[in-house]
Amino acid sequence: EDGVIFISIDDNEVHNLRLMMNEIFGEENFVAQFVWNNEGNIDNQSKIKINHEYILCYAKQIDLFEKPVVIDPNIEE
Repeated sequence: EDGVIFISIDDNEVHNLRLMMNEIFGEENFVAQFVWNNEGNIDNQSKIKINHEYILCYAKQIDLFEKPVVIDPNIEE
């Protein structure tokens, strides 16, 4: 119940995956969309070099997804 899932995908289907994950986990359980830099397309014939993909993160229950412990006392809770 307190787990999270990370899914890696490229530009072509990230929108569709997010819609599908919202249906499965609920939009309220969306945690973050990370950009992951990779080696990219090394084919010199491509018109555009894509050197990233996306990582979607969803919590099973966002209420159980705890905040990190604050180390800096100057940061408000």
